[in-house]
Amino acid sequence: MDELKLLNDFEKSGFWAGTAQHELQKQYPNEYVAIKDCHVIAHDKSSKNVIDLLEKRSEDLTLVLIQFVPEKGLQILY
Repeated sequence: MDELKLLNDFEKSGFWAGTAQHELQKQYPNEYVAIKDCHVIAHDKSSKNVIDLLEKRSEDLTLVLIQFVPEKGLQILY
């Protein structure tokens, strides 16, 4: 697969996650979400469980953004 396309797709999903943060906080507070192609494809309180689920589905983990969604009112600084 073209590396530039992969990078662009990953960047789009990251941007989408940022713009959808409030909705994600409503639906998945204090959970890890796996995002691919601007869609949540898995979620759980445990990052390990998210990864296990993705592996069971044979998802290529290099194509998936996994992010923690803090509950509303909390903010994580990177």
